[in-house]
Amino acid sequence: MASEELVDRDIRQRIWQGTVPVAVELSPNEVTTLEKPRPFYMSWPRCSYLTLASNPVKEFFASFAPAVTDELWFEGPAGIPLKWHIPVGVLFDLYSNGELPLSVTAHFQSFPSESLLRCPGPNTVRSHFMNQLKESTHVKYGDTKKVNEMSMKETTDIWEGVAQGSLPPADSISFDLWFSFFDFLQRILIDFGA
Repeated sequence: MASEELVDRDIRQRIWQGTVPVAVELSPNEVTTLEKPRPFYMSWPRCSYLTLASNPVKEFFASFAPAVTDELWFEGPAGIPLKWHIPVGVLFDLYSNGELPLSVTAHFQSFPSESLLRCPGPNTVRSHFMNQLKESTHVKYGDTKKVNEMSMKETTDIWEGVAQGSLPPADSISFDLWFSFFDFLQRILIDFGA
């Protein structure tokens, strides 16, 4: 492997393993106690999805919030409902104006079904990711053969890499395939004008 490829691989790995500091506050309209809870702070992988943090957020605010009557959802700066199917790094780039941490409001009620798709759970996020991976692979290589031929272990490794913000073992899957999704994310940023 040429030294240029190693540098490129190292840079992409560092970017992929990057995190975004996130401050989650409970919506003031949903606080059920006299005392307002402090924000929930987390460092979330740029390549992962905010909705995967739903359980820790629910647990943190459980004693301050009403029961989730519909579906937990997040609101970004300026009251914008955050789409669960856009990775955290892209949300940060679009809505933070470079300010840290990314400020997010958690809502336990009043799901805005007119502006957000529903996300029944982590399996939906995984399915969405795999479809994005197929799409990005098709754009880059002209077909989805590389994704369709992945073993169950490779599929699990790549998904866990996304969910946890870590690259799977180098021998586990093709770096070309892994980074075809990374390149796809860059195209999303360009398409959004970020």
